[in-house]
Amino acid sequence: MKKSKKSTWRWVLKDINCVARSLHTLPGAFGNLFKHYKHSEINPDNYENSSDYANMILTPIIPTSKLLKSETDYDGSQRVSIDESDLVDDGSVWFFINGIATSPELSKVNARKIAEIFKREIHLLYNPSDSIPFDLIECIMDRTFKMGTKVTQSMYKVLLKALDDYEKVVIISHSQGGIIAAELVNKLVKDIDYEHLSEKLEVYTFASATNYMLKNEKKSLEKGALIPHMGHFANTKDSISKIGVLHYKDDVAGHLYTNENSGHLLNIHYLVQFLNGEFGTDNKLFSYIPKETDIENEIVDLKNIKGIDSN
Repeated sequence: MKKSKKSTWRWVLKDINCVARSLHTLPGAFGNLFKHYKHSEINPDNYENSSDYANMILTPIIPTSKLLKSETDYDGSQRVSIDESDLVDDGSVWFFINGIATSPELSKVNARKIAEIFKREIHLLYNPSDSIPFDLIECIMDRTFKMGTKVTQSMYKVLLKALDDYEKVVIISHSQGGIIAAELVNKLVKDIDYEHLSEKLEVYTFASATNYMLKNEKKSLEKGALIPHMGHFANTKDSISKIGVLHYKDDVAGHLYTNENSGHLLNIHYLVQFLNGEFGTDNKLFSYIPKETDIENEIVDLKNIKGIDSN
């Protein structure tokens, strides 16, 4: 018990020091809000109606999750997809875990962009928001004090079923979703009954706020590769990444890919740049992009990025 308490307070002191030293970088989370505006989370055209857009704006301020029953559904039953004729079917299932202060509508906007890029059906593991202050408290409880939340517990059950049902499970997460994804991985690799399934799991985080993520030591040694396979993408001037995966890169297992850029929003500050090769093209997640993917004129044609003759 003493060891556990010491470990907890070690994380508390490290997090306090990290956040205090990085407060001046907070503006870096906003980046250029109007670059790639067509794909932007703040573009009203990306929402089905004005009510959805209003809810996106109000969610960081008002604890809407207690008012909307659908927001407590973390079972992946809600899906975002594209034309079925364009979908890639390789026996895998893809999940998305959203970040802080995200409305259900915004999580769908993010998931839709992921679906467009990778031509996959995206299952939403929705991380509900109770407004920014309460979300921050939840982050602290989960990240610093390592207290599993109801959200994490529910998602873990979904993960185990998916690992049992599919050949491969891919999780993409953003911001606070990176904390949840880390907890899922940490729980899996320490689960005696299910840790053997970890080699079927791939986890990719964008702007992850986590400070601790484990690998399966035994399986990684046996396979001579990282198990589960994990990749992390971070803007070097994004304040959330700076207090998360960038600061704790020695405590977070997985490959780290950086971009000398600012901004924390998933679509306009990460996904567009990812598709454009700004995080590099030599990573497993990039290899999942079909050659024909090209999101409008704001993004360089993927064929040109890969050096493939488009004629």
